[in-house]
Amino acid sequence: MRNNRIKKSAVQIVGLVAIRVIIWLWILSVLFPLVWYLYTSVKDSFEFAKDYWSFPTYLRFQNYADAFSSKNFPVGEYFFNSLLVTVAGVALVEIMVSTTAYAMAKFPFKWLKIVEVFYFAAMMIPSILLIVPLYTQLKSLSSALINNLFVLAVIYAVQAIPLQIFLVSKFVRGIDKGLMEAARIDGANEFTVFFRVVIPCLKPILFFVGLTATMAFWNEYTIALLFLRKPKFTLSIGLDNMKYEAMGDYGMIFAGLTIAMLPVLVLYSIFQKFIQNGVDMTEGVKG
Repeated sequence: MRNNRIKKSAVQIVGLVAIRVIIWLWILSVLFPLVWYLYTSVKDSFEFAKDYWSFPTYLRFQNYADAFSSKNFPVGEYFFNSLLVTVAGVALVEIMVSTTAYAMAKFPFKWLKIVEVFYFAAMMIPSILLIVPLYTQLKSLSSALINNLFVLAVIYAVQAIPLQIFLVSKFVRGIDKGLMEAARIDGANEFTVFFRVVIPCLKPILFFVGLTATMAFWNEYTIALLFLRKPKFTLSIGLDNMKYEAMGDYGMIFAGLTIAMLPVLVLYSIFQKFIQNGVDMTEGVKG
């Protein structure tokens, strides 16, 4: 009996060690590319060509200055374009998703099922299939709708809405009706109820929606490639062009790639708790 217990304990210990080894290997496989990007971005191009993996003999932060000041590849301008599109797109998503989900969850109407089916169908259709027809339609309406950063932000927001509405609607349905009725009894109109009662309860899921949309919009490539022209490129397109046309200046290329990567990493690191809370659908009821 004692030998069986010892064997079970040994098996459990070996299992725990194996799991920890796998986890650490996974962590290293994720962290190494990030660390490599960071120290390669401050290497001299000659050092990079000589040895891809070696650490720099001195830190060349001039690579970042070169990336921002380059006339052929203005990373600073691309960064601003991406920031503008991302902020505008996320703001539109938050406004449209929160209001639509509130209306669908708390004010059922005759055609609600049809609207839900419509959003579900829109969620199932791959966005890549709609890009060319959308481009053709917008171009036929007005050439000003092409190569327009705000139009691109609207396209991003519209494509993100169907899935996010299903997530937020579940939160809205979990809000106690008594809270809203109490506010109405106190004289609050629907706008006051929405902003003072509903929105505070939706903070976890709205943070989740905003952060996931930020990461998606910031890194989006295909739609931006079709709708934008130089110099209104976003970072993803501008850096892709830099990668092929600035061959040899590896320090500047990796500095630009690091500039594109860091904002998302910083946001995720700061707000990861809100992302976890947003995934937990019970948070809507707790609000």
